[in-house]
Amino acid sequence: MNISRLRLTGACSRAYSSNFSSRAEHHNLLERLAGLLRETAQPVAVVTTHASANSNDQDVAHPYHGATLSSFTSISFHPYPVIAFSLRVPSRMATLLRSAKDHAFAMNILSDSQESVALAFSRPDLFPRPFIGCPYKTNEDGLPVINGVLGSLSCRTLISLPLHNLERPDDKTLAQTQSAEPPKGSSELFLAKVLRVDINETEKSHLPLVYHRRKYVTVDLTPGKPNARHG
Repeated sequence: MNISRLRLTGACSRAYSSNFSSRAEHHNLLERLAGLLRETAQPVAVVTTHASANSNDQDVAHPYHGATLSSFTSISFHPYPVIAFSLRVPSRMATLLRSAKDHAFAMNILSDSQESVALAFSRPDLFPRPFIGCPYKTNEDGLPVINGVLGSLSCRTLISLPLHNLERPDDKTLAQTQSAEPPKGSSELFLAKVLRVDINETEKSHLPLVYHRRKYVTVDLTPGKPNARHG
């Protein structure tokens, strides 16, 4: 399917500030933003880590946990590589990433043949056996890497930032607000340092899995056809 070029009208180019005059204006901004971002293709990844802060905890049904991300990005290469992503909160994965041993996790970059993996790790009933039917191995850092991915990143969380209320007059009030229980449906931003990159040489013939217009698709590399290919 061709990705059509968006034409910005005068109404669409209206500037919005962070101080909304009405709830309707705020809702309108969110609708426009979501609509525009749906026209962009986002890489799909599964973040995996230990299911307990204590990696030897025998009370956990499975030693690892995972969650699908429909968007993550590289934000820095120097002085060291940093990636960013967000998770809905409250969530088990967000809690684990804050408390994981050495704050370590793996970012699994999915290939175009792994739509089923993306769907599996986005299920609300994933816990307590998230890797049922999903083969994986552990890398040199002891982190789970899903079979068949394009590659994986071993990372360490640098900082996490709740996003439910950032507009506060001082740091003390901000800290108090962010320590409170976040409202359902809010998000938490994670910044992480990349420590290792593992490329799956056997999957080099595969294309990436991307999320576009609420569907898992891939890309078409045919010369002169900048398309998103729907599966």
